[in-house]
Amino acid sequence: MKVQDNGSPPLSTNCFLNVAIDDENDNSPSFDYADDFYQTNMLRSLGEGNDVYRVYATDKDAEDNGRVRYSLSATTPTCTHCFNVDQQTGWITRGTGPLQPNSEVHRA
Repeated sequence: MKVQDNGSPPLSTNCFLNVAIDDENDNSPSFDYADDFYQTNMLRSLGEGNDVYRVYATDKDAEDNGRVRYSLSATTPTCTHCFNVDQQTGWITRGTGPLQPNSEVHRA
């Protein structure tokens, strides 16, 4: 995810999120992109609780065994509480943590 402000020139930084999906039976879940890679941009000023991006995976198992649950397992650079993911829907939203802790700022 690329975070960018509205400055002139704009400042930006990148953040990588690992969205984990777990499986405990015969069919593995798969994301809707073949390479399991999503990319999006967001404004640094995006407020807490606003939608950032939605990931989506499916599992061919029947009934409850086919239900997919999402969680964030890591961010790079580390950013505590910067983002949340809805376990049911896969919507990633802006959290309460500050963006850019211990990371470089890059001019776009």
